[in-house]
Amino acid sequence: AYTEDLEESASNSNEVSATLSVKSYSDVSESHDNYYAIRFLSYLGVLEGYEDGTFDPKGPINRAEMMKVMVYGYLGYNPDEGTYNNCFPDVKSDWYAPYVCYAKEQGWVEGYKDSYFHPENTVSRAEALKMIFKSFAIEIPASADTSGLPYDDVFASSWFAPYIVIAYEKGILTEDGVMFDPNEGRTRAEVSEEMFRLLVLSFMLEDIYNEEVLASFLESWGEFFL
Repeated sequence: AYTEDLEESASNSNEVSATLSVKSYSDVSESHDNYYAIRFLSYLGVLEGYEDGTFDPKGPINRAEMMKVMVYGYLGYNPDEGTYNNCFPDVKSDWYAPYVCYAKEQGWVEGYKDSYFHPENTVSRAEALKMIFKSFAIEIPASADTSGLPYDDVFASSWFAPYIVIAYEKGILTEDGVMFDPNEGRTRAEVSEEMFRLLVLSFMLEDIYNEEVLASFLESWGEFFL
């Protein structure tokens, strides 16, 4: 225990009180489909909103922003900018350099054929899954049987098929139509939801995300959503 002057107290206590600071956004109400994901990841510091108090859940997420989400979500802190920089011709000492360069070192991302990273490019649905699974060290098979998928536009020959199959089997995806649209850009809310569901599985030691697993998680972590 510590005194108000931050000196160690002579008395001991087994009671701990803490005030949780959880960010709220004017455009993410409790009824929002991704409320739990956005709120919890904001508490962890993985996500940030804007100065006007909004989160812009429908806004696209680019490669630079995605790197911050992945790396901070994995480390829980910012990588050293003095160590992680100058890893691509277009990634030097920018704000996103530590995240991109750390992710590159871990083998989570790579550049394009022109050797550039293109941090401004919007992350597609397929790319987002690949990046997230790599950061969570989830083993993905080289090929996958797509016959169990409800999506008519995901073929076994596609490079992203194994990622989508595993994500579907784990209950990570929210797409419930007949099209997945793998090349469409992922939104900030969608990436939040995928990250959140994998975190819930990790925290609860479960393999498949569903309403029962979420309910158990909220029983344990519900204070973050009050």
